[in-house]
Amino acid sequence: MPSAYNTTERLQLGEVGEDKNFLLEKDYSHTAIPIYEEHIKVNVQSQEFSRASYNLFLKSKEKQHHSVKVDYTDSLKVKPRYLELSIADRVSVINSIMSNENTGVDNYLLNKPDAHLISSISIVFTNEQQNRIQEADEVFVKSFGVKSYALYLYRKGVLIDTIPFSNGVVFKYSTSNFCWKQEGYSAWSIVDIVENDESCPKGTYRSPKKEKSLNQYLRF
Repeated sequence: MPSAYNTTERLQLGEVGEDKNFLLEKDYSHTAIPIYEEHIKVNVQSQEFSRASYNLFLKSKEKQHHSVKVDYTDSLKVKPRYLELSIADRVSVINSIMSNENTGVDNYLLNKPDAHLISSISIVFTNEQQNRIQEADEVFVKSFGVKSYALYLYRKGVLIDTIPFSNGVVFKYSTSNFCWKQEGYSAWSIVDIVENDESCPKGTYRSPKKEKSLNQYLRF
């Protein structure tokens, strides 16, 4: 996972928001929930709990008032595990955000250059659900109900299960930034998504408003 931040918020993979800076840590203010009618492919990795990650999980579980149970002691030979989920298909994310269903999100991002995409999360589901996720050939994220997402699990092209993110406890997250390109005089489009510590490709910008102001200044 790229640079990750601790969180006690109920975050979902694929939503949009801004960092909230505290004295000792960052957290996230989720401010926009894009509609994903198209399946967005997800990478899944299983990770072993350490004492540090287990303590983060406990803190998040308490804040999120969740019933997911994990039994951990340092002496266990076989440690319990959590999942790292990350967005694998960023082109589909761009296509979804730039679609008619997400005009409000598009305009929000255009005016909020500090807004990010939650591109990976560390999450704990029940053992049964985590096993189901790992048994799937393909895992996708897609809209599920109102302002929420779920994991859609497929095996041999057949949907075998749907698991809402609300079933799990998130305790870490990473973000990615949107890169914009000018299409004509005043129209801007998202053309790429990069990691938080990466620069946008040449000719694209994180902040179209700042770039527009600079261009207007240079013309005068």
